Formats: sequence, structure tokens, C-alpha cells
Amino acid sequence: AFQVVLTDLQQSGGQLWVARDEQGVCEGQLFLYPTESGTWLAKELLAVSDEVANALLQTAMKRLDVERLTCIVPPDHFEGEPYGMACSLDPLRFPRQLHGFMSLMLD
Repeated sequence: AFQVVLTDLQQSGGQLWVARDEQGVCEGQLFLYPTESGTWLAKELLAVSDEVANALLQTAMKRLDVERLTCIVPPDHFEGEPYGMACSLDPLRFPRQLHGFMSLMLD
């Protein structure tokens, strides 16, 4: 499943940014896709902390030389009933704290 996500990312001209600690352990991943208007959309942001997430976003913005980056995030307090399917994306690659998953919503 993770290979499918990477293939989609590559075919769309997107980029994957990875944050690693000093020992090389993955602490965050940012999946960026270009938009038709010439901006970038962060479709997925997985991080072990808010500091890592902010560092990924700031670094990507600086390197891409953009002032604005759209990032879709779930609400802090979701009161509804979640629905859909989730499947683990290569659990050997993702640290347990990242809770990496791909969501498929069926309406």
C-alpha cells in the first residue's frame, strides 16, 4: 500500500519530506502535492510531535520558496462518528507513534 502512495506521489509531481532524529529514526513525514494554481497542498502530515510537524512544514516552505502552504488537518475535537476504512502503511517503516494510515471514505 505504501508503494502505491509513493507511485501516486511521483506521478503527480509531488514530494515526500522526512524528518529523522540523530540516529536516523523517522519522526515525521510530509506528503506534498502541487496544485493547478501553482501552490502546494500538504495531503498527509505524520509526526511524533507538534515541533516535528512544524519543522517539516517550515523547512518545506523555505526550500520550495513559498509563503503559503495548504495543510488539511483533522479537528482537535471530533464529536461525530468516524467512518471509513484504515489500512496500515508498511508498519516496519513507520514508528508506532506516527500511526500511519490511509483513509478511504465510502459514501
